Amino acid sequence: MDATVAVAALGFLSTLLAAYLTARWQTRGLVETELVTAKVAAYGDCAEALYELERVSFDRALHKPTGTPEDDAARAQVVYEHNSKARAAIGRLAILSDRADLWQRLTDVRREIRTMHDRPEELRGEHDRLMAVLDGILSDVRDRFDDFHGR
Repeated sequence: MDATVAVAALGFLSTLLAAYLTARWQTRGLVETELVTAKVAAYGDCAEALYELERVSFDRALHKPTGTPEDDAARAQVVYEHNSKARAAIGRLAILSDRADLWQRLTDVRREIRTMHDRPEELRGEHDRLMAVLDGILSDVRDRFDDFHGR
């Protein structure tokens, strides 16, 4: 009788342990999936915000010599709004990313975009250079996700 009780107790304990471990592994898998989803969304938001900031800064720089002060003030407000969105997107991405240099690289691009309107004579070359830098950073990130979990 004692052996039967011991075997039953071991079976019961192993069933409880299996249920606990299964639930823990499922939870860990769900958390990792949610983190990857959040990272992909943050990378997308950041890319969109930086491209939009570059677009409105380029537009402001193109129209600055020929526009009225009121038009320039309106364009400056749009640039400011997009700069704020880019800063927020970079901040979200920095929280989620495990790459220490990513925040600094994206912030450097954002700052360079903001100074573009001060140099209208070199505008086209600066525009192309910034797009190449941003494309390079995002390509690095995309390659990281392509390698995620053996893809």
